[in-house]
Amino acid sequence: MTTSLNTYSTRIGRRFVQRYNTLLISVCMSLASAGLAQEPPPANNTPNSESAAAASTKPTPIKRSPANPTLSQTRLLKQELVGQGLVELNAAGKTFLSLWQTETSGEPFGAVLILHGAGQTLNSPDAISQLRSELSDHGWTTLSVALPDPAQTQPSARILPIVTANDNKVPPDDSSTVPAVAPEDEAYEPPTEPPPGTTQELAKDETQQTQQRESDDAIALELEVQARIKAAMEYLNSRGQYNIVLLGQGLGAARAAAYLEAVTPPELTLPPGSQKNKRNHSNVQRPIRALVLVNPRNMLPSGEQEPMLVERILDRQLPILDIFYNLDYRDNIEAAARQRAAKQQQLSGYRQLQLIWPTLERENQHSQLAKRVRGYLYKNARGVEIGKR
Repeated sequence: MTTSLNTYSTRIGRRFVQRYNTLLISVCMSLASAGLAQEPPPANNTPNSESAAAASTKPTPIKRSPANPTLSQTRLLKQELVGQGLVELNAAGKTFLSLWQTETSGEPFGAVLILHGAGQTLNSPDAISQLRSELSDHGWTTLSVALPDPAQTQPSARILPIVTANDNKVPPDDSSTVPAVAPEDEAYEPPTEPPPGTTQELAKDETQQTQQRESDDAIALELEVQARIKAAMEYLNSRGQYNIVLLGQGLGAARAAAYLEAVTPPELTLPPGSQKNKRNHSNVQRPIRALVLVNPRNMLPSGEQEPMLVERILDRQLPILDIFYNLDYRDNIEAAARQRAAKQQQLSGYRQLQLIWPTLERENQHSQLAKRVRGYLYKNARGVEIGKR
């Protein structure tokens, strides 16, 4: 019995010693690993020269030019219209695109210079492209000119109000605004306040300067447009085209009228019916044979004093076809204003026509526009080729 108890005690002691040794070894290993983690890595006194040079060299920042939507649009048009009569012209020191299309009927009547509207291009699919195709099939060579959109108006700078010491909404801080000198001291001078209305005057001056700057930019842009139209006319003359019709869409119609106002000879500014007009009418060469307006805008965005489109027409016998749609509230209002002004100006060649804007149910309405235009030009503006009369 005693031998059995001694054997049992010996087994228990061995197990206790084994477990104690295992626990002790685990604790020692944990402490050793913690010490290694806290110890900083040894310094490398001989680093690689290439890695050191790469670490010391800072990357060169890439300079990006600001986005230019005009250049992007020009690039896309060149890619789209390559090999389709794309012509680069120059005006006011700048290069612009034009799209030339020769008549294919074999019986030429003249050329139509096309000016697109704001937000459009020289080959917009809504009307410009259809007109170019239809007119070239019926004796009219066309030249569509790329024009810049009106300058975008930038918001005015914000003028912060001047806060005075007597402002009830912002009480003054005695520790920062009151000087250490006593009021009875002769050297004391009370803080001066800005005169009343200073904030309003500053805001008014800033607004006037902003408006003047925007007006100057708009005038400079329209002068560039007129230079492009003149360059396009010279290009048509160089291609043997002298019987020229001016066609303007939207804002392009107002720009066409501004060009006509500048180039109309004095002999054509007389009212119809006068003896001098009748005597000289047959001897005067019109720079433009007819004017076609497609859903026009009445004024240029150059300022509030701009005259109406029809008021710029100085040649009272010039054939004018005014076609408008009913797309928004301006169409009917501006069309009625043009018709009244045409009567006041005694424009005997003025004719107004309303068409329905094409929809999915009326896909042939763009063709209807082209038919109306070429029918009017055939009746009022067709010429003959020199040498075939």
